[in-house]
Amino acid sequence: MFRDPLFNNIAKKYSDTTILIFVTLLYVMICAESDMYVPAFPQMIDYFGISENKIQLVLSVNFAGLCIAGLIAGPISDAYGRRTTLIAGLLLFVIGSIGCVYTDNFIMMLFWRLIQGIATSVPMVIGAAMFFDKYNAEKAGKILGVLNSFISASMAAAPIIGAWISEAFDWRANFVAILILGIISFAAILLIIEETLQEDKRKKFNIKEILKNYGRVLKSFPFIMYSIMAIFSFTTTIVYIANLSVIFINHIGMTLEVFSYHQASTMLTFIIFSLLSIKLINKYGIDRTKNLGTILCTLGACGLLLVSLVNDHDAI
Repeated sequence: MFRDPLFNNIAKKYSDTTILIFVTLLYVMICAESDMYVPAFPQMIDYFGISENKIQLVLSVNFAGLCIAGLIAGPISDAYGRRTTLIAGLLLFVIGSIGCVYTDNFIMMLFWRLIQGIATSVPMVIGAAMFFDKYNAEKAGKILGVLNSFISASMAAAPIIGAWISEAFDWRANFVAILILGIISFAAILLIIEETLQEDKRKKFNIKEILKNYGRVLKSFPFIMYSIMAIFSFTTTIVYIANLSVIFINHIGMTLEVFSYHQASTMLTFIIFSLLSIKLINKYGIDRTKNLGTILCTLGACGLLLVSLVNDHDAI
């Protein structure tokens, strides 16, 4: 692959820490793209003149694009390299972000959100693969474990920042912020990040072989069970985030400022228990910690349901 000598010289000056910083930036962009704008849903409903149930499509079509494209983003990068695939994905993301910033039509907003979702699948998949290219499985796993904690906190923080931006400006400013993150990420890979997958380790892009590999994975019962657990947990979180601003602001009358404080308390709790879980795993093991987390999630869900039935007019 040809690269300008100047870019090569710049890249050599940076250590492996640069990749960690870059991948972290990519995941911050992904987290912002996923739910930063959710607190602005009431503003978007008024602007586009749509019903409350339709605004959820802004989130749904995005995740549809991410999930579908994610199935082939990995094999494409295995064939053509991480850097080339990332450049293409981030360029597509910037284009989609520009579309979201300037569109005045809801159908076109959904189209650009789909494009963003497709593009986001590239850094989401390749970000982790870059660590496995450079390190052994154990070290890469440890790095990703630390990174996942930061990613979770970023995803929790994104709606808070989005609420502040929406309060100070309007809903469109959230997509401007997302566009800026996309441009920074695109510039970083052009100027700093070099290829991590060597030529001799690449594989030809073969649809039949890809389908066979997915078939082997789907035959693994433990994989299916763990995937279902992760899907249920993630889906519940997304449904909660997607509906919260509309319910609290439009139906209960909470202001955007107060809503941001509500989200801040949620984020703080999330961070505390994320850090605590690491100690619990070291002391009691992953299975006991996982079971405890499942019990707490169930109790919390039941508590929210009970409160909503008893008092549905006060978010406090």
